[in-house]
Amino acid sequence: MMVRREVFFDVGGFSRSLHDDFGDVDFGLKLRSRDLTRIWTPHVAVYDFGVVVDPVAPTADRELLQRRWGHQLQQDPYFSPNLQPDRHDWVEKGLR
Repeated sequence: MMVRREVFFDVGGFSRSLHDDFGDVDFGLKLRSRDLTRIWTPHVAVYDFGVVVDPVAPTADRELLQRRWGHQLQQDPYFSPNLQPDRHDWVEKGLR
């Protein structure tokens, strides 16, 4: 992820109340709420070493993200209609 320093601080950076699982999602939604362009590419691989995720955090983070951005997440232009919206592991419809 690359972003200009002034933009990072202008939108409030990464939320300290979210853990690693959703901090980047929250940040991207902050950018989108200001109509700032985001570019995604499948041609980049990122490796993150040394991060330990709290097993309780994902549920709490999902709930916090839903409270903050639920209105935008319901109208996510990037979410495939072939995926089940109530699952976080993105199982295709009909497979389970």
